[in-house]
Amino acid sequence: MKQVFAVIGKRPVEGYSKTRLAAVVGQEEAYELYNSFIDDFFSNFRKHTAKAPLFFYGAPAISQTEDYFKQMFLKCQILDFQFYFQKEKPFFERLSDIFEDVRFREDGETFVHLTGTDIPDFPFSHIKKQNIEEADVFIGPDKDGGFYYLGSKAKNDEIFGFISEKKEDESVVEALISRCRNLNLKVKVLNEWSDIDTKEDLESTLLRSSKEVLPSTSECYSRLFEDKDW
Repeated sequence: MKQVFAVIGKRPVEGYSKTRLAAVVGQEEAYELYNSFIDDFFSNFRKHTAKAPLFFYGAPAISQTEDYFKQMFLKCQILDFQFYFQKEKPFFERLSDIFEDVRFREDGETFVHLTGTDIPDFPFSHIKKQNIEEADVFIGPDKDGGFYYLGSKAKNDEIFGFISEKKEDESVVEALISRCRNLNLKVKVLNEWSDIDTKEDLESTLLRSSKEVLPSTSECYSRLFEDKDW
């Protein structure tokens, strides 16, 4: 079965991306850090998924975004990619559109690995080892009740209807699992991981992964904050 990685990401822009992190470390520093996250993410992508086509969905929808990410792909020696802008829709509707897009451009049986660029140490090696025949939907939960990864066939875009069914006391992952089961889709929940939205997230990421995995992020953090009193 053909597999593709569908990745969403924002160009590092002051006041637009990583605003929660910027509120603590400063806008320019957050801009530099996010650039390093993206660099590490795609360097690791290249190491672990050399043969997997990349479908990238960027924002904001301006030419500078496309130029920035294409230069990053070139730097990381990623040649098999397609670039698209994210649509101006609510978040989960955008994710559903990505699955529909892959289904249209490839076919419904294509397996989609969906994630984002704000996880510089994304566990590609774990995802690569999973048997995609074990379940219909694979969910990587994060510590906030959402998910950092979603894997399924492109034809299963109806799973994103969970957001309209979500109960007030349910987490995003709980609502997604309920939706999948209502659609008679077998779910496998993977190990918890997390992206970087806050200073605490950044520090936890640097502790859980080595400099070998996070060379750009580690260097940027050391350069900007090694002698800084938080």
